[in-house]
Amino acid sequence: AGFDAVESPLFSPDGATIAFTGIKNGYSDVYTASVDGNNLRRLTNDRWYDTSAAWFPGGSKIVYASLRNGITHLYTLDFADGKTDQLTSGEHNDDMPDVSPDGKYIAFTSSGTSGIYDLCRMDLQSKEITRLTNVKIGVFSPRFSPDGKHLAFSAYEDGCTNVNVTDFDPGSAPAVVQAQPAVAEPGAVTSAVAP
Repeated sequence: AGFDAVESPLFSPDGATIAFTGIKNGYSDVYTASVDGNNLRRLTNDRWYDTSAAWFPGGSKIVYASLRNGITHLYTLDFADGKTDQLTSGEHNDDMPDVSPDGKYIAFTSSGTSGIYDLCRMDLQSKEITRLTNVKIGVFSPRFSPDGKHLAFSAYEDGCTNVNVTDFDPGSAPAVVQAQPAVAEPGAVTSAVAP
């Protein structure tokens, strides 16, 4: 396909397809291809910077981030009808989505009103967004555990980046996590998971 660069590869739930960001001639779009490299499909084809695709369970649609008019928001693309829907809006950036294993929630990073990226969740039925962290510098790359009970994310605090893990229980009031490493060493893994 002659890409200048590719980023963010992610297997489909059945493991047969990979979604990724392909950059060509200054344009960034979301693509899929079968794991053998065949069946390349361009999912987005526009002037926007589209990236960070994540699969919904069953592989029938994806969520991705798109930088449009200077602001990044989240969009879904349904493979059945090709329909694209905008999930987030406002004067802040929303990026790096991941879909819960049950398909009911999206975890993502949002710059909110402070400009600092925090971890957020969206209830896909109500579209309610809840902030889950309150950090000084930034949260990146949230990922659900396979059972959907935990979220892992990286956070830059006190001069280093660490992996953090927290409980994910949408049925209870969210406890805002202070993503501060227990050990102030680069690459430390800390946990706020209930025993």
